[in-house]
Amino acid sequence: MEQDLTNSLPPTALPTRPADRVWDLVNLVDHTTMTFDPGDKVNGSLYLCTPAQSSMSPGPMIAKFREAGLWSDSDPKQVRDGQKDAYKAQLKLVEAREYLIDGQPIVLLRCDHQKFPSNPARWNEWNRFLQRIADVKDV
Repeated sequence: MEQDLTNSLPPTALPTRPADRVWDLVNLVDHTTMTFDPGDKVNGSLYLCTPAQSSMSPGPMIAKFREAGLWSDSDPKQVRDGQKDAYKAQLKLVEAREYLIDGQPIVLLRCDHQKFPSNPARWNEWNRFLQRIADVKDV
């Protein structure tokens, strides 16, 4: 199940379904663990976001992305707390889409940055991939 959540209002708590959740850039940076692929420039400014207060690790999802040829062999990196203000100031939100994978919300985030523009074709590939493995296909 996917939902376009661009330019949404801030959330107050994690929902049980993606349709209940709204996002904006500040909330994504502040309330998720943003993981990115430093080894593949075509994945620039694309993020796999998992709930910050969750015990869910992005590792299994990254492994699935690798199997699909959508993530490099480089160690994934995460936005650290001390970097969050810079990310909020320097990134421009292009689009965010949330999926339920194995019962857990995962947000794909596409941003643009002056030095690291996002690739629309790769963004579409990421979304097509998650659409195939998402828990629910229709709302």
